[in-house]
Amino acid sequence: MIYTNLKDVTASLMKKNKTFKMVLDFLDDKDLINKENGKYDLDDGVFALVQSYDTKPEKEGRWESHQAYIDVQFIVSGDELDLTTNKDNLTLDEDKLKENDALFYKKFYEPVTKMHLTTGDVCVFFAEDAHEPGLNLDGTVPIKKVVVKIPKDLILN
Repeated sequence: MIYTNLKDVTASLMKKNKTFKMVLDFLDDKDLINKENGKYDLDDGVFALVQSYDTKPEKEGRWESHQAYIDVQFIVSGDELDLTTNKDNLTLDEDKLKENDALFYKKFYEPVTKMHLTTGDVCVFFAEDAHEPGLNLDGTVPIKKVVVKIPKDLILN
């Protein structure tokens, strides 16, 4: 997992990889706040999902991981809590790999890493990184987020 902000040195280092550069350049678009929700094809099978939603209580969250795609989650506006842990800590609840490249897991509370994500923050989740995104910090707030899906072979070849 990578956790950074577009302004950080880590993001600059990620841009040395051409696929991450394309993704981070897309996420650095100052007009992203005005983009309509939906799917945007970038290049080489990479696509972005622009989403708007309200955060939810942790008890309503759902653990997930992905196998075919690397998940890049970017906060355009708002603040949310995201949890992460190694998927080997979890018990599989539902296999949706064929439908939408998702494995869902039973509720799990420890050990987890808690991340307070805010505007400009980027999280990159690889196959082993189960995550529970979109949770309340101090009550429900509106979020604008972009989730970019990168075919894993573009990065992990």
